[in-house]
Amino acid sequence: MVYLDATDLPEEFWELNKRLFEELEQSGAGEFDGNEIGGGEAMLFAYGPDASRLFSAMEPILRSYTLCHNARCILRRGGPGSQEIEVKLSAS
Repeated sequence: MVYLDATDLPEEFWELNKRLFEELEQSGAGEFDGNEIGGGEAMLFAYGPDASRLFSAMEPILRSYTLCHNARCILRRGGPGSQEIEVKLSAS
């Protein structure tokens, strides 16, 4: 899951969704499952058999978008209640 500030989502948000979908489909790392917007935040959902491989496929794309600066990325190895690792994307 990727959490973004959604107070004013630019048009590039939809481009980001498309690029993530295409990358994950092409790489075989997992599946982009869409987004949820509300409460001042947008969440992007992706699933795959290996959270590290999935994030490795997504990270360069996320870092290429200004709207993802300071995004929180949650990598979960398993279903709800499983161990989670949080990665914060910095602006640099």
